[in-house]
Amino acid sequence: MLDDASLDRFAKGLRSLELRDLLRSWRAVRGAESMPARRDIQTVQFRMQMSRLILAEVYSQPLHFDLVLIGPEVLSIGAREAGSRTIGHSDGRTFRSYAACAQEVRPVGDFEQALDARGWERGFYERILLPVAVPETPQKVGMILGGAVQGGDLTGCRLP
Repeated sequence: MLDDASLDRFAKGLRSLELRDLLRSWRAVRGAESMPARRDIQTVQFRMQMSRLILAEVYSQPLHFDLVLIGPEVLSIGAREAGSRTIGHSDGRTFRSYAACAQEVRPVGDFEQALDARGWERGFYERILLPVAVPETPQKVGMILGGAVQGGDLTGCRLP
């Protein structure tokens, strides 16, 4: 169960105000449930975050994720979701984050510092993934709602 105390701790770890807003919107939509159902997710509710949104369908045999929406800002920052419409085992760390969200039924956050050639921090990349329930089975994740942002000047930087 995704209780308020756990979600409050998760929110405190987020560095981006935009992703905190996305988490607040997700929490408002879920109401008293542990997570919102797929039918509760209307993109109009997330219009302020639309350019940073990621929506992925969850498939279990074999576990993979089909991206149904990738916001233009997510594409422009070169997020890992930008390269393919499907995330599978071969996508390493990205797949593990999506899998943790779906299988452990919990929000997942990723934060990476961008370093220039000398190893100095120049910016960051942050992503959150939030579970969305299958309407018929409210404890099973059927979709993942996420968002990604970058900050700073990433010109000439590498992400680990």
